[in-house]
Amino acid sequence: MSEYLVFWFGAFLALLVVELVTQGLATIWFALGSLGAMLLAWLGFPLYAQIIAFLAISAVTLLFTRPFAVKYVNNKRVSTNVDALFGRDARVIEKIDSLDGTGRVSVGGQEWLAACDGDQEPDVGEIVVITGVRGTKLVVERKGE
Repeated sequence: MSEYLVFWFGAFLALLVVELVTQGLATIWFALGSLGAMLLAWLGFPLYAQIIAFLAISAVTLLFTRPFAVKYVNNKRVSTNVDALFGRDARVIEKIDSLDGTGRVSVGGQEWLAACDGDQEPDVGEIVVITGVRGTKLVVERKGE
C-alpha cells in the first residue's frame, strides 16, 4: 500500500471527524478533495497529480456547493445577543450627544449606551432604529432617514 494512499486516507478521516464534530460546513470540501487525491494515489498517479486533484476538487466543491449549503442546510440559525437587535426600534431615554459620548436607548426592556453617526442627535422619547454596534454602544439613526 502506497504511503500517499495512507496519507490521503488519514487526511480524509481527520477532516471528516472535524466536520462531524463542528457541524459547521467547514472542512467537508477538503475531505472531498482528499478523497479524490486518495483515488489518484490508489491508481498510482504521482504526488504532484494528487496535490493538484486535492486543490482542484476542494476549490470546485467549495465554490459551487457552499452557497447552496449555507442557504439550505444551515438556514435555521437564529440571531442572538446583539445581532438580534439590528433593525429593531428603540426609544431614546437619555439625549444622545456624539461629542460627549453620552446617550442611552431602551429596547426590549433593556437599556443600552447609544451613539449616532453624523450630526443626528435624536431627542429624548424619540423612536430610533438600531443600525449597528460600536464597542458597547448601539449605533442608531432617526427612523425614516
